[in-house]
Amino acid sequence: MGTTAAPASVRQRHSPGAALTLPLPSGPFWFAAHAVLVTASLLLPPSAAAQAPGEDLEQIIVTGSRIARPDFESASPTVSITADAFARTSSTSVDTVVSQQPQFTPDFTSTSNNPSNGGQGNVQLRGLGATSTLVLLDGRRIVPANGNGVVDVNVIPASLVESVEVVSGGASAVYGSDAIAGVVNFKLKDKFNGVQFDGGWGQTDRGDGSEYSAGITAGLSFAEGRGEAYGYVGYSEREAVKQSERRFSEVTLGYFGPGAGGVGPDGAFLPWGSAVIAEGPGGLFQSPSQAAIDALFESYGFVPGTVPGLNNAYSVNADGSVFSVGNGSPGSVVNFRGEQDPLLFNDREYTYNFGPWNYLQLPLERVSAFGRASLEVGSAAEIYGEALYADYTADTALAPTPGFFIYLPMTNPYLPADLRLLFESRPDPAADIVMFKRFVELGPRVSSNEHDVFQGTIGLRGQVFGDWSYDAYVQAGSYDSTESQSGNALRSRIHELTYAADSDSRPAGAFACSAPTRFPGSAPITSPSAGRIAPASTRRLPRCRSPERRPRCPPAT
Repeated sequence: MGTTAAPASVRQRHSPGAALTLPLPSGPFWFAAHAVLVTASLLLPPSAAAQAPGEDLEQIIVTGSRIARPDFESASPTVSITADAFARTSSTSVDTVVSQQPQFTPDFTSTSNNPSNGGQGNVQLRGLGATSTLVLLDGRRIVPANGNGVVDVNVIPASLVESVEVVSGGASAVYGSDAIAGVVNFKLKDKFNGVQFDGGWGQTDRGDGSEYSAGITAGLSFAEGRGEAYGYVGYSEREAVKQSERRFSEVTLGYFGPGAGGVGPDGAFLPWGSAVIAEGPGGLFQSPSQAAIDALFESYGFVPGTVPGLNNAYSVNADGSVFSVGNGSPGSVVNFRGEQDPLLFNDREYTYNFGPWNYLQLPLERVSAFGRASLEVGSAAEIYGEALYADYTADTALAPTPGFFIYLPMTNPYLPADLRLLFESRPDPAADIVMFKRFVELGPRVSSNEHDVFQGTIGLRGQVFGDWSYDAYVQAGSYDSTESQSGNALRSRIHELTYAADSDSRPAGAFACSAPTRFPGSAPITSPSAGRIAPASTRRLPRCRSPERRPRCPPAT
């Protein structure tokens, strides 16, 4: 993503009481369209009175702006962000706009997949953390999104933002320790008369990552102008972009030093992902003897001593032969017979490319509403109230589950013969094989986060004794978050399959997953190799529990 250039605007007058504005942003990263339809003549500035012919002008007064900007007079460093900045980007979240300012360091944003914060949008000033940056809405605090007091700015409707005031010099003397870095005050429209429909659309220059938004705002005056009220309802959606859809992020790289033969400056970067691979390396902590290693790989046509035994691990090709995963030294990946993509393969260590599964931009769907009303009840008092509501869902995605310390007994009947021969040379030939396996059969790990936010405010404000002002209010709010995960696996259920010894008439060492009478519909984990977990077994990994906790699971005896 990136920033956009200031848009050119085209305005066409349709009638004295309506206007259609079509800003057309352009830039190297975003193409956006935005349409606003406004009704009611109160939204249009009054036209200047025609000057009588021949009348002399005695004085011309130029007012730069009718909007008071505290950055012109404040003692603390203060920056104002106008509503135009939000209109230019067509972004569905306000953190995208404010994080582009030099005072901000991006925190958890629309691109925060791993680590993430459940799809929340947080802001921080000068890199001091979100807990040190106080976020306000019209000078009042917003219901926090967690116990640390951090505010989720995704709940703020971007189309209602009139300006953002940023105090970047620290304000803990006024607001307390949560304003050590400064204060970010989002100011929404105070009054609105008429009806406004607004919509926006934007996408990346690759034609993906689209963002849509639509909303309606309606307001009026009442009680002979002493009262004002308006409301807003909006919907927005943001599409996902995966790392696999960008060349710069589709492959995870590691630095190996100049002359490594890779990519980047001096060829110093090679493909280097996670050591937990789909083939499931074994023997990490109980290495076989060097003699057995040399004998096995000599049978494959390699000279003895080609495969280092120190800090190495071993797994199985699709044809049942064994290959060494590598220990980081050049050429230590030996006899790998799978696909050797020049962009992905590294002969120093065979790893798993986890990058393509991750999101570069998180998908989001949000419904938001806001209402505000005020009524003057006297010359020194005004009653006001407002309500904010937001309900949105944001997903994160990670590579398939990495299984650490998976134990496979040597009695497993599906252990390939060559791998069995190799591990029988260990100091304890009967010891279980320690395996790290990537469960690609389960697909990606997806976390769906649903946030439901409400905040209500009611208060009384006014001026007394000439220039004394007061503002007393009461707030109530709630922030509920629900996270649903899929694609994970429990180690205990994996071991139910690898250790499920049978006591029927089958030979000793047979396993329950090979017996339909024991685990109906299940199938074996056949070996530490990619794609060797049968579909029926993958369905059992996330669900089946031990018989003590779930009686429907048949006994593993």
